Amino acid sequence: LDMFHGSTPFYDPSLTWGAKRALINCAMSAFEVVGEIPLDEEVMKDPCLSSKAKAKAQGIDKAPLRILFMHGLEGGPHSTKPRFLKAHFSDVECPAMNMGVLTMSAENSFARSLVRQFWRNWPWEWKAAAARDSLERCLEVQAQAIEEFKPDIVVGSSWGGGIALLALARGIWRGPTVAIAPALRLILEKAGETSLEWGDVERQLAECRDHLTLVHGTEDHTIPFQYSEELAAQLGCELIGLEGGDHSLN
Repeated sequence: LDMFHGSTPFYDPSLTWGAKRALINCAMSAFEVVGEIPLDEEVMKDPCLSSKAKAKAQGIDKAPLRILFMHGLEGGPHSTKPRFLKAHFSDVECPAMNMGVLTMSAENSFARSLVRQFWRNWPWEWKAAAARDSLERCLEVQAQAIEEFKPDIVVGSSWGGGIALLALARGIWRGPTVAIAPALRLILEKAGETSLEWGDVERQLAECRDHLTLVHGTEDHTIPFQYSEELAAQLGCELIGLEGGDHSLN
């Protein structure tokens, strides 16, 4: 208790954030059975105090939020965004989609899909068929995760944001969804649309607009911010624009 009321070592300026977190986690474990931890006002403002710890301190007894994170094109379970979420929430799942552009060792990569689709769709629809193959394979991974993990919310970034939109559009998932700079429209435009068309996805998303929030950096030079602006306008869903933010939201 002394640690949370202005005594050393919590307010020691030489104490790192990591050390503060360790102290907080230790105290949280010690007071798990109490249900409420008396923190003073200054400690509650400290940026290293997690939202879970604050909720516990205020006597809010809620089940942890189950977050399913869908990673980006070259990302994975250990990328920056899933690690950030895991540092702030206790129940985060990020299944590997084994995706990439030219990574032949990745089962669902665009390069592997090009090889799979070569004889079936050469030459006119080859690239489009490969993009569709990678999208469908990654969607299958996430559909299984939704079924098994049963998330409270789905968060997807870039390629994963596009997969999240597909899951929402097809009814695989109907809960709260945060799509960060979703890449689906750009992918379909670059690959050349065939049986999977962006217009069809937009129409399907219109039925679940209330579940969707878009997040996009205004200075994103990978996926244009304009794409999220137009989608939000078309659907009437929420758009959070990060002023000056790039594709990584920096």
